[in-house]
Amino acid sequence: MAPDVKERPVSAERGGAHRRATSGTPATSGTKAAAADPTYGDDQLLTSQTGWWTLNGVTAAQIQSFMDSNGARPTDIVAEGVNSGGAPTFTVTMVANSGDYRTSSWAWYYGLTMDGVHQRLQEWNARPVSVHRYWTTEGWRFVVAMVDNSGAQARAWWWWAGDASFIQSKVASTGARITRIRGWQSDTGPQYDVLMTPGNVGWWYWIGGSPAQINDLANRNAARLIDVDRNADGSFNAVMVADSGGRTPGWWYGFSHAELTNKALRTGGRLLGAQRYNDSGTYRFVGVINRNVNSADLPGEVVRNTLSQTVTARGNGGVAEFRDSSKGTFTATAGNSPGTNARFRTASISKTFVATELLKQVAAGRVSLDATVAQYLPGAVNGGDKVTIRMLLHHTSGLYNFTSDQGDFASTMTKAWTPQELLAIVNRHDPVFAPGAKYGYSNTNFLLAAMVIEKVTGLSYGEAIRRDIIEPLGLGGTSVPTTTTMPAPALRGFWTNPSGGSLIETTGQNPTRWFGAGQLVSTAADENTFFRSLLQGKVLPAAQLNELKGGLVHTGNGTLYAGKGIFRTTLSCGVNVWWHDGRIPGYRSFSAHTENGSRSMTWAYSERDYNYNPLDNELFNTAFCYI
Repeated sequence: MAPDVKERPVSAERGGAHRRATSGTPATSGTKAAAADPTYGDDQLLTSQTGWWTLNGVTAAQIQSFMDSNGARPTDIVAEGVNSGGAPTFTVTMVANSGDYRTSSWAWYYGLTMDGVHQRLQEWNARPVSVHRYWTTEGWRFVVAMVDNSGAQARAWWWWAGDASFIQSKVASTGARITRIRGWQSDTGPQYDVLMTPGNVGWWYWIGGSPAQINDLANRNAARLIDVDRNADGSFNAVMVADSGGRTPGWWYGFSHAELTNKALRTGGRLLGAQRYNDSGTYRFVGVINRNVNSADLPGEVVRNTLSQTVTARGNGGVAEFRDSSKGTFTATAGNSPGTNARFRTASISKTFVATELLKQVAAGRVSLDATVAQYLPGAVNGGDKVTIRMLLHHTSGLYNFTSDQGDFASTMTKAWTPQELLAIVNRHDPVFAPGAKYGYSNTNFLLAAMVIEKVTGLSYGEAIRRDIIEPLGLGGTSVPTTTTMPAPALRGFWTNPSGGSLIETTGQNPTRWFGAGQLVSTAADENTFFRSLLQGKVLPAAQLNELKGGLVHTGNGTLYAGKGIFRTTLSCGVNVWWHDGRIPGYRSFSAHTENGSRSMTWAYSERDYNYNPLDNELFNTAFCYI
């Protein structure tokens, strides 16, 4: 079929609701929500940032549960198929029902005939914002999202179904613009469902176009896409509007659902709609991303959007801070976070503090990196006469990781541990490999490093860190607690117990179980201040800073190298990032920084379980390669 192009601006005012129906019998499922903003308009044209989410492969019950939990409503729903249990599945895009997006009532239904859709729209005095048909053994059925169409929110709308020439005739006769196109196949060939509304801005559409043709049309008219749809033959249908504001949204296809979501996060935008299609046996997605931020606001949008998505998918609350010497500082909170100054358990980020303090003792002549553990802690650990301090800081000691044999966390969460009890666990096990033979991450290394600090200073290692690092840098939110009390305001931790599957709160865990390997509590701002000061040479003398970052050991994972209590990764854009992360039940944290400390990014969230979260890597790359 030849592409059908419309390139003239359309301006019209219409009243009423005009629809072209076919056939069907009712079958329903739906919901609604509350209160209104009379300025509400088309979701496709509103570009102010808001909470947004997208899910794929989900059932109606899963969609409803998610929307109830997040105060969201659907802006686009596309049917996918059925799951192994025979339940229909969908791809859904949502926004928070608040601010510019708040509408007094909304609903969504699936399994309706066309007559059933009309009936629901009339019952609600609503207009559709998304309609998608899918074939069942009982004939065509529809999934529809609708919003209130009364009072100040009322506007004319049209829903037409037909072939390309029919759609073109309706555009011409109504003077309206298309807001959604969804293609489908009938016995007579390609057909299209379109939603239309009066338009007083320049707009264009293309049915059956190639990516090059669609992009060319958008570029020639300085337009932005508001909807895209893929046809069975691999061509695309697109709708776009004039964009004098210079925004840089776009559309993408051939991605996985996660990749499409990440693309939106990276550009500081929101996904307007997503559709799954089968490409030679592999499911891919096509979607439109809208964005209304300039380069100065982009860091804030990226941080807020990504943290919000992370907390929604993985945890209960989160906090983040992006700091750049030229762009400024941007903060974000999500979920049940008490604020941007929330204290969180840093877990293994503690190791960078411990390594820094130990190197301070090296600078003072109290410790030698080439001395053995046994020289400072005689008899403390089996094989300590063969393990050097340098090996501890590089994770090349081969010592058994004591946290692998501490018993069930849920039942011992509040137990106080002594370093001697933790060493007893280590001494029950043989070394994993010969000292210095290779890299092998072990919390035991920093248990011993902290004990060496205590030996040579006569202070608890926490007191030494407070005296030498926390107080000089003014890190008011950082501490080394020794009891279950979490300093306020606290980011609460929640964790799914793998033994029973129940969600338990871990805020009040006893941090002595981690000792020097993960005992600190801090804030995002304090972490950025510490790492920036460290990398800029304000904490350690030059020789010891070079030691911290020198003698790198390859971890066996891509471009990831271990320094002394710190890691270096070379990102795909060539930027070297120095960082450490942390993970204990209920808490996940990252603190990452450029070589000279000019850009810093720290984020932490309450992590419900230990499943891989691709958004962490995405935030890494976005913060240092794309902002």
